[in-house]
Amino acid sequence: MLNTIEKFLKRLNYNFKDIFLLKQAFTHTSYASERKLSYNNQRLEFLGDTVIQIIVTEYLYNTFPCKAEGELTILRSGIVQRSSLADLARKIGIQDFLLLGKGEKDQHGNERDSNLCDAFEALIGAIFLDSGLSQARNIFLEIAKCSLDNLEISMEDRNPKGALQEHLQKSGTSKPEYVLREVTGKEHDPLFKVDLMIEGNIVSSGEGRNLKQAEGKAAQLALRKIKERPLN
Repeated sequence: MLNTIEKFLKRLNYNFKDIFLLKQAFTHTSYASERKLSYNNQRLEFLGDTVIQIIVTEYLYNTFPCKAEGELTILRSGIVQRSSLADLARKIGIQDFLLLGKGEKDQHGNERDSNLCDAFEALIGAIFLDSGLSQARNIFLEIAKCSLDNLEISMEDRNPKGALQEHLQKSGTSKPEYVLREVTGKEHDPLFKVDLMIEGNIVSSGEGRNLKQAEGKAAQLALRKIKERPLN
């Protein structure tokens, strides 16, 4: 069991100063009740929930400087919802370490989203108590990296113009300018061609059946180019 815990901590890339905090984080109320323990993971879960909210809020605020409060709230809800945090728990193997009472264990409680989410929040709360917010932030963001990267990709697909503007704003670059180059095709089926310019230079071009579509295509291409080869 000790070797297994050591493997988990290696996967987590963290060593607890107070290893009891880790045990407490994985102790379900059913286990504590059966063994008449004075502790379980509920208080750490309460703390970890708040710590995760702070980390995610800060991340979204810094990553999407042009997003309004309502949009940021929606994004945060998707990241911190029970099923999302349960998936992060599975990713690092928390299901193998949950301490459950017999009844809960017999009902496959280690697979239940609610138990996994609570244990994950408790784990982040335990790291916060053990080493502070900075360490808790680093570990959470590393575990959630793929989810957060996919969030940014999703934003680019849904709103490429907004994603490009945010990327440029973070790098201190001027706003993009969309210039209609020409409209071809038949009157009932036109094709719009747009050049996207940044600081007087054409960075990309896009085509579409309407102006919005053409600008979106140009923004997607520009964002791809800039990520491969930054302007500055």
